[in-house]
Amino acid sequence: MQVLEFKKEINISPQIVWSALFDKENYKKWTSVFHAGSYYNGDLEPDAEVLLLTPEGHGMFSKITDYEPYKILTFMHLGEVQNGINGEVIYENAFETYELEDLGNSTEVTVKLNCEDAYVAQMQKMFPNALEALKELAEKL
Repeated sequence: MQVLEFKKEINISPQIVWSALFDKENYKKWTSVFHAGSYYNGDLEPDAEVLLLTPEGHGMFSKITDYEPYKILTFMHLGEVQNGINGEVIYENAFETYELEDLGNSTEVTVKLNCEDAYVAQMQKMFPNALEALKELAEKL
């Protein structure tokens, strides 16, 4: 497993970037880079369980481990979902963290994720595109 890090400066406040990231309708827009129609079920709050899914009902089940609005949110990915059904807990140390830093007139978004070696090249290609989509979305809100 490798730790990947991606950064993007967005010319808008952390509050608006947070909304672009995690409002359910906005989340669908920027995550479509990974899979069209991606969405989440659950509430984004401390210790909450969240499903990150495709329209076909595949994805991951996760738990929120760090949560401070407009600053940080961490998903601890626990296992896979197939056809809408949670499988066994199979991931260990699989984290995906979103950190927002207020730069005054802009916000720096840093995404850190522990990534299985098999998916590193895919994530290195897709995450910059997803953050660009996030930037375009946030700056229009």
